[in-house]
Amino acid sequence: MDIRNAQEENIKSLEAISKEFDFEPNRDWKGLVKDHEMFLLFDADRVIGFTGLIEYKWNRTLQISNIFVRPEYRGQKLAQKLLTHLIGKAEKTGHRCLIAEAPSDNSVVKLYETMGFRKCGHNDRYYSNTGEPQAFWMSYDLE
Repeated sequence: MDIRNAQEENIKSLEAISKEFDFEPNRDWKGLVKDHEMFLLFDADRVIGFTGLIEYKWNRTLQISNIFVRPEYRGQKLAQKLLTHLIGKAEKTGHRCLIAEAPSDNSVVKLYETMGFRKCGHNDRYYSNTGEPQAFWMSYDLE
């Protein structure tokens, strides 16, 4: 399994995964790949996961854009591998922190915490108007 920078030719793979797993079906994958740093996790030539970084220059912050691993590959610490890759990239940038959003009913919150992130906020209307699940905001200090 290796991590590669996403290229324009990978957009169809991201769109297919999004559709297959109903994962952010309205996301502008082309714009995300074009305007931000996206990384794909491959098993041979098959995209099995992805993640990315969105830069906010105004406050020297990087935001994680998604961490997704195909269900049949979960339980192999591949999300941790993707997150380790992002932290390594972020630590070389001169930004002050790395932030992420995670649903309160999702195991990714625990992953972030085990990787050194802390909860720094929540939004109870981020996903719906019912307040469930809530979006937890996580932060990893880079300086």
